[in-house]
Amino acid sequence: MDEPTLLPEPIPAAPVVEPPAPPDHAVEAATDAKPQGEPEPEEEPHRRRRKLVLLLLLILIALVGLFGLWYAIYRKPASEFLPTLTQQIPPHYLYSIYGATQPVGVAVTPDGSRVYVSESGGTSLVKVFDAKGAQLGVLKPPNDNKMHQPVYASIDPQTLEVYVTDRPTGSIYIYDASGKFVRSYTPADPIKNWQPIGMAFAPDGSLWVTDVSDPFHRVEQFDRQGALLRTIGTAGQLNFPNGVAVSAAGDLYVTDSNNGRLLVMDGQGRPLASIGRGTGEGMLGLPRGVAVDDAGRLYVVDTTGQTVHRYLTRPDGKPEPKFLDDLGSPGAGDGQFQYPNDVAVDTRGHVFIADRENNRVQVWGY
Repeated sequence: MDEPTLLPEPIPAAPVVEPPAPPDHAVEAATDAKPQGEPEPEEEPHRRRRKLVLLLLLILIALVGLFGLWYAIYRKPASEFLPTLTQQIPPHYLYSIYGATQPVGVAVTPDGSRVYVSESGGTSLVKVFDAKGAQLGVLKPPNDNKMHQPVYASIDPQTLEVYVTDRPTGSIYIYDASGKFVRSYTPADPIKNWQPIGMAFAPDGSLWVTDVSDPFHRVEQFDRQGALLRTIGTAGQLNFPNGVAVSAAGDLYVTDSNNGRLLVMDGQGRPLASIGRGTGEGMLGLPRGVAVDDAGRLYVVDTTGQTVHRYLTRPDGKPEPKFLDDLGSPGAGDGQFQYPNDVAVDTRGHVFIADRENNRVQVWGY
């Protein structure tokens, strides 16, 4: 039998020496360590938040820039971007224009750069002021050796010519934008003893005139050539119709002064609504001047009430104006009135009020 093959003796394994345990802080540091260049997980939300804040800031800057550009072009308060809100916000007193004695009428160019004020005292002329109240000149009637007394003024939006009613002569005088007398307005078919008082241009360019001549007081509409289009009123209906205004929608607003009411009609002269005399909220005493701005706000001067009533036209599509508030109070201080007589508006959120017995035109704004 062969002898068994002897295998070499195994070499004893070297004893395994356990490395010493690292200190606790070293274990924590090793656990937190991340490969170089890999972002920390907590940094991502922070970065996203920073980007969102930056985006919101850029949007805000863009909106402010748009507001500024819009105001620079149109000179309207930024709140006009929110017409529903703007209609509810009342205007506030800004300043007064002095230099006209007992002003009864006021008109203003759309941009507010020229203010025309007819005075019933003093020189009995129409004085012209700039937007800051500096007098620029006067509108002189024809040199015809007649007595003249301007009442109301209105500006033709198509030509910027200034129309002025003259009570003693029963005339409407027309001046160019520089204040030079151009001509007298004559209806195509002459009206006997014509007595024009208030005027307003409609969106279609036609002219509405309140007429207090005999045999009865009425409101007349003329086309651009002076042809009579329609007459509103019959015997006993109107008693000294005074101010007249037309909204952008073509609705007609007439102050029937001695009947103490405001009449609302459509563009064809059909009655829609009225506001009468009384002591309640929004009721009238002796209404005179009237104006509608491009935000649909209606202003009615109440001479004996010593205020200007403010309404919203066509609320919820209804023809009857909705009363909003009153401007001013009786007195001689800023924002107070003594027998105001007329009101005008520009397209930049300003309201001009002829404050007769305080010998000034007050300017209010939004």
